[in-house]
Amino acid sequence: MTAHRLKFGISILILALIVGIYGFIQWEDARLTMAHQRQILPSALQRADAFGQLENPTHRDWQPFIHHFEDGVPMVLVPPGCFRMGDADLIDAGPVHEQCFDQAFWIDQTEVTQGQFARLGGQSAQPPRFAGERLPVENITWFEAHDFCARRGARLPTEREWEYAARGVENWVYPWGDYPPNRNLAVYTYQPPDMTRWVLSVPAGNAWVGAADLIGNVAEWTSTIYQGYPYSPDDGREDPTDPTTPRIFRGIGWNFGENGDFSAALRFFYPPIFTDSSLGFRCARSSY
Repeated sequence: MTAHRLKFGISILILALIVGIYGFIQWEDARLTMAHQRQILPSALQRADAFGQLENPTHRDWQPFIHHFEDGVPMVLVPPGCFRMGDADLIDAGPVHEQCFDQAFWIDQTEVTQGQFARLGGQSAQPPRFAGERLPVENITWFEAHDFCARRGARLPTEREWEYAARGVENWVYPWGDYPPNRNLAVYTYQPPDMTRWVLSVPAGNAWVGAADLIGNVAEWTSTIYQGYPYSPDDGREDPTDPTTPRIFRGIGWNFGENGDFSAALRFFYPPIFTDSSLGFRCARSSY
């Protein structure tokens, strides 16, 4: 009996040692990854500045760069540049007008997932319709999305940031280009099993900066109050304190787009208290 207990105790000690070693390896790997990213971050920002100085840049001139900030959420770098915002053929999306960014900014690589939301202390009055750690957050108000981004030291993207990240300097109709959508590019129109999918499930539809699901899966809140074009950040539409005026959301959800009519220039708006199983969000950060 004593020998049996001794063997059992030794087994427990060996197991604890293995778990401890594994945990240390995981921690050290994460630490080295963060240290490496901090080393290469300045060069990425320099590369973004150089892109912004090109006379006629194309998407081929930019190599997507992903960075994990202290909260562990991957974000992609969006370099400076200009694009033609809007689409004269769409309701409420004209006139088409040029918008330029003098500074790079960051935007989440994916829509905020339920796993990230829970891990970082997100608060939502309603549960998601479709539960899963790698599924996007949905059934969330603008206020809840805004507060979660602020909790991360980030913010909601403006609608012009969102559209630039989606269309880029070549003014693509869709994040993946100017050719029509299909099921390998976006999650839309009640695709079986008629629900959201894991983020990053259709990488062929990623935007030029590496952002996934800007079209499809869930639509996304922006910081912007609904007003007509041309867009100006100084006309009150970026007032974060307005509690009632409808806010813009962009992209489409899993249950929309039967006719493929969902270009990245489409604009939608709802009161900030609105929720739906096809509406989520992602966060952004300034690079300075």
